[in-house]
Amino acid sequence: MENDELENHQEYHPETLDDLKIIKQALQLSAHVINQYPKQLAGQLTGRLLLFEKQPTIQKLLQQISQTKIPWLRPLTASLIPPGNGLIRTLIGHSSRVNAVAVSSDGKYVVSGSDDNTIKVWDFSTGNGIHTLNIPLTAHSYRVNVVAVSSDGKYIVSAAYDDTIKVWKLVTKEIHTLSGHRFSVNAVALSSDGKYVVSGSGDNTIKIWELATGKKIHTLTGHNDCLNAVAVSNDGKYVVSGSHDKTIKVWELATGKEIRTLTGHSSCVYAVAVSSDGKYIVSGSDDGKIKVWQCATAKEMLTFTGESKIRCCAITPDGAKIIAGDYLGKLHFLRLEGIELQS
Repeated sequence: MENDELENHQEYHPETLDDLKIIKQALQLSAHVINQYPKQLAGQLTGRLLLFEKQPTIQKLLQQISQTKIPWLRPLTASLIPPGNGLIRTLIGHSSRVNAVAVSSDGKYVVSGSDDNTIKVWDFSTGNGIHTLNIPLTAHSYRVNVVAVSSDGKYIVSAAYDDTIKVWKLVTKEIHTLSGHRFSVNAVALSSDGKYVVSGSGDNTIKIWELATGKKIHTLTGHNDCLNAVAVSNDGKYVVSGSHDKTIKVWELATGKEIRTLTGHSSCVYAVAVSSDGKYIVSGSDDGKIKVWQCATAKEMLTFTGESKIRCCAITPDGAKIIAGDYLGKLHFLRLEGIELQS
């Protein structure tokens, strides 16, 4: 790493951080490696702390590490992600691509779904894996596309390419398999009261299920191509869906009735979100555009054009900001300016 690069990193990780806090963060960042390979402790800490070597406590620690008697590979530059950059820890355990993550509302658990057909539950505070949901004969038989956690933190809902949705107790086992879709289940959402599961599939349909019993309540038909995204309004009245047919649809959850269709994207819609007050919908598409719609009228209000396909989006609880992720790995942080939203 060149000197100017080191200087840039120094600016990004200010020396105002407390030495002990830096060391603690370095240990957290290294935990996924050290847990598997304890003998790599010296190399991991050195690679993360060299940027702070002028700070007295860290300088002393690095001197002690350098006297390690066992053979080790010593980083000569700050080649590993250092403390202070926002990353807390890395969770290692899946054997293939991770497609979905969710966090319990109490912040205690992280849930992940993978191409290895499993769902894993992790302790958020330590990064340790608690258990893997892949019980023989009841597990998903193909890649897990989506996971969600109920608002009360008791249940996990997973959807997979094997055409099924499964409901699990977060800390024990599977309790339901929701069968009925005829193709890959690409999207799943839970109502805020935890009563309903909404799923979207490659069979062009949306299904609404009762979480407690696994009973199918409605099948919503109207899209002409596969479903990529679903969301439920905070008050539980409406379902919003995004499809390969380039449209967004709004449905009444209680009846399954289609209320309106939002048209304006020129390619597949991969992401939808509803503001917490239910006043507007945000969508993201392969056309590279993020659109904001007035929910009550289906009127297109605002458009932002990115540089790649938009694959996910979210709205902050205050409704003022939008975060959207694109195909190139960029996150767009957008603020609504100059408009007054009306229901």
